[in-house]
Amino acid sequence: MFAKNQRITKKEEFNFIYKNGKTVNLPYLKIFYIQNSFSYNRFSILVSKKTASKATQRNYIKRKIRHILIDFRSNTEISFDIIIIAYKGIENVNICDLKENFKIFFNKSLN
Repeated sequence: MFAKNQRITKKEEFNFIYKNGKTVNLPYLKIFYIQNSFSYNRFSILVSKKTASKATQRNYIKRKIRHILIDFRSNTEISFDIIIIAYKGIENVNICDLKENFKIFFNKSLN
């Protein structure tokens, strides 16, 4: 779990990132990101009911993504606001494959 100050929670912040941020499409994920003025990264993970119908499945997907983000959250020199949207089929993806996709994203996009 991320500390409260490391989460994006307000609707205005989401809308600002959607309108002004950059987008990256990965297999089973869509990532919106924009540079922020804080000294730390802020994250939000979205898993809709269309992606996983049961709450336990959605929470499991969020836990997998959160686990991966813990490894990468301090590797960037510049801080960002990052919104991660999970797509259908992600529940069957191996965590190693997800980690590899995030590694590519963090190396190309954020550094």
